[in-house]
Amino acid sequence: MAKQSIDIGSIANDGTGSNLREGGDIVNDNFNEIYTAIGDGSTINTALFRNIIGGDGIGENLVGNDLTLSADVSADSTATLTNKTIDIASNTIQNANLLPAISIADNSSTVTQIALGETLGIVGGGGIETTVTGDSISIAITGITGTDLAANANILNTQLANDYVTLGYTNVALGSTATTVSGLSITGFAQFVTTAENSAIRFNHPDFASFPTYTSYAGTPALDETTGKPYFATASGYIEVLTENSALVSTDKSNTGDGSTLTFTITAGRTVDNILVFVDGLCLIPTDDYQISSTTLTFTVAPANSAKIVIRYIG
Repeated sequence: MAKQSIDIGSIANDGTGSNLREGGDIVNDNFNEIYTAIGDGSTINTALFRNIIGGDGIGENLVGNDLTLSADVSADSTATLTNKTIDIASNTIQNANLLPAISIADNSSTVTQIALGETLGIVGGGGIETTVTGDSISIAITGITGTDLAANANILNTQLANDYVTLGYTNVALGSTATTVSGLSITGFAQFVTTAENSAIRFNHPDFASFPTYTSYAGTPALDETTGKPYFATASGYIEVLTENSALVSTDKSNTGDGSTLTFTITAGRTVDNILVFVDGLCLIPTDDYQISSTTLTFTVAPANSAKIVIRYIG
């Protein structure tokens, strides 16, 4: 039913309006309707009524039928938020104690603090390089030298990029010994000294043509295995050492002058010191009348046409 109102007349005691009984009846009807709506007709159900009061950091505001709840956390207030999402873009957290600084220390116990919002830099030192890619930082060892290593670094030979040295054609592991080395060449002013009993050095070659270059190995012996003849290298060529396999004198009469040819081929291993040259029976003077280089004899003046050339090899 709609709300009923008591007629109170125009002025006090004017004899109009509702009488006492009618007014009481209107009051009873209104209350009966209320008690029926929020109770059982005779008793109000208090479970229908609850107070909404803001707690720490929560404010409330009732306007008409609308109740508004809002966060109310100021710099001087304290609130405990559990499982709440804070929009950082729309809020400012002013209390630095909410996120304390990070303390870092080095080997010398020097301590520094990195506050929230500051940058922690990781800088490479000697032989160390740092690289930042996205959310990752890489620390690599680069360009390390002997001065960067401590005496007690305990780096094993097997951990080195090269754990051996090469002598000639032989690889010798670091820390080990080698009793046999192949392909070793000693040049310059180096000395090779052999004093041990029963030591042996081989200087044999398959033939004379396979001898090493005499200008590089002056003073070196060499054995021609084809003829069994030994030689010594000099700055100008190989000199044969006389043995039972050597012919004391051999003669080459196969050459004849033509008036223009200066060079003639001779036996290998010869120098101006172990050869005699005759032209028409006349013995020429070495270095003045001819030169020898390897297997080539070169005259200073070309022998005349039809001149008989005789070459005698001594030893």
